[in-house]
Amino acid sequence: MFEIDRNSDNTISIFATDVDPAVREGSIAAKSRSYAIATQQIFNTAIVPQPSGVYNAELVKQLTPEMQAKIQNNGTPISSP
Repeated sequence: MFEIDRNSDNTISIFATDVDPAVREGSIAAKSRSYAIATQQIFNTAIVPQPSGVYNAELVKQLTPEMQAKIQNNGTPISSP
């Protein structure tokens, strides 16, 4: 499940619930997982999975000025992360 929230600091948060790292080799999910692992190695971060191997994740992304202008009148921003 994915949820996208607009934050009050001109970022968006993309929440992924129940991320399961067990994916079929060669799939888009497997490629995505390899990118995530590479990013963790580059930035020296770690995700500690739950005993089931499933975890929740949040990606915070700065919006471009163009995107900020497009969505400024849509909905209500939530508090910043």
